[in-house]
Amino acid sequence: TASATNHVLAHETRLPMSLSAVLADMEAEGLETLSPCLLIAEEGVDCTSLLSSLIECDADECEGILSGAVGSAKGLAVALPTNAYEAMATVEACSGAILYAIDSASFASYAGSSLNLLAPAVERVINSPDLTKDDGKAPLIIIVQGSFGDDEKAAFLSAANAMLANLVQPSGAKVKSIEDAFAVRFVSSADANDVVGLLASCEPAVATAGVAAAVAAMGVPAESSGKLSPIDVAASLKLGPASAAALDAAVSPLLEESSAGLIPNFGLRVNTALKAAGEEFDKAAGEVLKNSAVGKRKRSDLLDEVLVELEVAYDDQLQQLRLAAYEKYRQSLSALRISPNLPSDLDEKLAESVNDFAEMAKKLKPVGTSWSSNAAKLDYRNFLKETNTERLKAARLSGAYKELPRKGITLGFHWLIPKPFGTDLQQTPSSSKFDPANIVYTPPIKRVDVSGADVMEGTGAWKEQVTPSMAGSAMVYKNEEPQDERAQASN
Repeated sequence: TASATNHVLAHETRLPMSLSAVLADMEAEGLETLSPCLLIAEEGVDCTSLLSSLIECDADECEGILSGAVGSAKGLAVALPTNAYEAMATVEACSGAILYAIDSASFASYAGSSLNLLAPAVERVINSPDLTKDDGKAPLIIIVQGSFGDDEKAAFLSAANAMLANLVQPSGAKVKSIEDAFAVRFVSSADANDVVGLLASCEPAVATAGVAAAVAAMGVPAESSGKLSPIDVAASLKLGPASAAALDAAVSPLLEESSAGLIPNFGLRVNTALKAAGEEFDKAAGEVLKNSAVGKRKRSDLLDEVLVELEVAYDDQLQQLRLAAYEKYRQSLSALRISPNLPSDLDEKLAESVNDFAEMAKKLKPVGTSWSSNAAKLDYRNFLKETNTERLKAARLSGAYKELPRKGITLGFHWLIPKPFGTDLQQTPSSSKFDPANIVYTPPIKRVDVSGADVMEGTGAWKEQVTPSMAGSAMVYKNEEPQDERAQASN
């Protein structure tokens, strides 16, 4: 969308295309020189007040402008990036000119990580030798909201230098100080209207060509960005809006439908959206621009953006699938009987539900993507395990569930069993007494009589008349040797 007043020209579409539109409007207003710049405002900065000071307009004319680009009749064109991609692409379109706004209270907490959007913009500048001003240095103007002194300046420079160590830099000599790559100046927000005098100006045609080159150079090494053919320049100017329109047409309906509930064939729908975005782009580009180097790259970027936008919806669809699978799982449990087999029944239902989840998740994944549902499947399995454990505990506490009694082992003992636990280790297989004829279970007379006189003898011989005998080897054998053996022993 675009709006215009006596002082402000604003476009809130994506950067750097919105900057190109603002520059074109400023040229149409009859301005002969333009000063494009990138404005990065840290949290806590009053952007409305800052913009009104920069372009010298009423605050209500800048109310709500947080993205896109803004231009004024004084020739200043300000780009407001919302992410690192826009910051990197737009800083090149602004010839490296950066305005960095910060609240003075934030200086004390700087540790280098707070420079969120400044870092990618600085990285782009130090890797682009053509982005030089002020004797080989691009302008970096620090606009401070509130009071500041030398200590605050030193804190910022220290944080910025620490930031450089984490950036990708060209081979050769590394930039170790922010002041080696930029002409750093500190300005109070009260004097923000004087910033335009610190920036270099150029003719509208030069500024517009710079934006076209920056758009074409997205993802291309900086040293090749100046070798654009007329077709590539035309593609850069035309295909940006065409890509944005194709992206919105392909993604918006699916995002809206996804937020309303589960789409069982979400993967197929994503592939359809990719195809529709490509066809819409090709239709807007035409054969000449579509086949140019910039056109091919823009088409590839468009398809990547479609997947980036819809990957969030994919995660939402997995959550919706989890809810649907769990509801089906709960219904399946209602058919279970509380019996001693309840744990195994619950495990069986769990496995069925997880398998159903995995099969449905396959239909949510578009063909040709690396999206994965493994983490969601594992999380769902663990959730069901916890649910089963709680259900089993509740069944135990209510008394409805009791485990199967354990099967007992019956042991039988009888004094007539000669070897109830197997072979007696006191007997060896070579013993002649293993003759079955020697083994007895009861005395021949079927009874055993032991007189008191036999016991009183004290010899213990009476024990040999008792079967089994306490004397181990005599336990299961005759207590009398054969007659012929006795005769030989007496001789």
